[in-house]
Amino acid sequence: MKISELANSAIDFFEKVIKQNCRVLSIMPKDNEWVAVCEVCIDPDYTVKRGMSDVVEVYEVHINDALEIVGFSLKETKRKAALDNE
Repeated sequence: MKISELANSAIDFFEKVIKQNCRVLSIMPKDNEWVAVCEVCIDPDYTVKRGMSDVVEVYEVHINDALEIVGFSLKETKRKAALDNE
């Protein structure tokens, strides 16, 4: 299984289902599936109107060997490029 195929599966899922572009941050095997961590930028018009800087949502996406998304969850919402200790 190629990493690029797994990444494309996650990207396609976000474009078709969530209607957002995502950036794949990591892909790692876990048990009998693959786990991708993806970052989605929240609409800047929404965040600027509320006086916030660039904000992203970080998702964990579970992919099986058939390249199907079997689950996903929102892990956190944070400022873009923010360090974990902020």
